Amino acid sequence: ARLDEFSIPVNTLVVNRVMEGIGDVAGDGAEGADATAIDPEWVVEPNPDTCEFCARRWDVQQGALRKATDLFRGRDVKRVPLLAREVRGEAALRVVAACLG
Repeated sequence: ARLDEFSIPVNTLVVNRVMEGIGDVAGDGAEGADATAIDPEWVVEPNPDTCEFCARRWDVQQGALRKATDLFRGRDVKRVPLLAREVRGEAALRVVAACLG
């Protein structure tokens, strides 16, 4: 990765606005994260089966996630889901913290 060329250490990569269910990015889906700590009202779970835009976006996003995981192999890749609200305040930060575990 380019950061390595400049000797900038990177141990964790955070990918934001991921179109995945909360269970995929927290709790059982992410080691150390707690899905029960996340209010479901905060998370938007687009349905690629019923929404053409969502399906296209899902395909692009999955390709980008695969590329990032490959490019940053050996590093921890954390995902934060697409949230229904702007991240402001303690409640929102708790949602993000639960995803980052």
